[in-house]
Amino acid sequence: LGLGPKERVGDADLVLPSLDGAKLDDILHVATWRVIENSFDPSQQHFIETIFTIGNGLLGCRGTLEEGYPDQWQATLVHGIWDDVPLVYTELANTFDWTAVDIWVNDRPLRMDKGTVSHYTRYLDMHTGELHRRLRWTPDGAPAVDLHFTRFASLDDPHALVVRVQAVALDEPVQVRIRPRIDGHVENEGVLHWRHMEQWEEHGTAFLQAHTRHDDHEVIEALRVTQEGLQAEVVYSDSPRAPGFVLEGNLQPGQSWTVDKFVAIYTDR
Repeated sequence: LGLGPKERVGDADLVLPSLDGAKLDDILHVATWRVIENSFDPSQQHFIETIFTIGNGLLGCRGTLEEGYPDQWQATLVHGIWDDVPLVYTELANTFDWTAVDIWVNDRPLRMDKGTVSHYTRYLDMHTGELHRRLRWTPDGAPAVDLHFTRFASLDDPHALVVRVQAVALDEPVQVRIRPRIDGHVENEGVLHWRHMEQWEEHGTAFLQAHTRHDDHEVIEALRVTQEGLQAEVVYSDSPRAPGFVLEGNLQPGQSWTVDKFVAIYTDR
């Protein structure tokens, strides 16, 4: 927040000549509520993953990328889900990655280290608890698309988790394929805590269930999807330890497509 002449405080997010007529909501929103990353630096990714952690009292989730990135430290830790580590201690077991979403543009998989990334910003809104990421991605040999990711862990219902993905075609038609999934390929720095993993689909909902290896805690997650802008066919994807759905659509220039991923998580605690 900058008070005074623009030439003196022009770099502020909100510039006001004085507080006369200023609205408190605008001041609070700009001045205090957003933690912003304006460029992606792989050398800082572990630090940024920590800064962009979200939670709701039941669980905490590190701010890793939905599509993944080499050497990221993905973690979702749930209250009370402990498991022994041979031979010396007990730790919170990293539970399934509920944020996972794979995206292909003209059959090129989205990767922040592939193609060209521009118009990038990521921010944590401390007022709403939402983590946002926006970028323009140009795959090698394919048209550019704008992508907007949003995720949050509900405070109203701590068992409810949401990821939203919006894709917008720019100057050329593009084919976009989206696979929201629950990823059970998780670990605690090399320690595997999950066994007896089962997965299935029922009435448009995908499930993943497992028990911890030593303390026998049980976790189950369920996934459903909705969409706006297109109504693509929703096909169940029975990938081992990563059930989900595949949706595929063709976007015309200027057309947007939003896929919402709703996840429910329950434990025996």
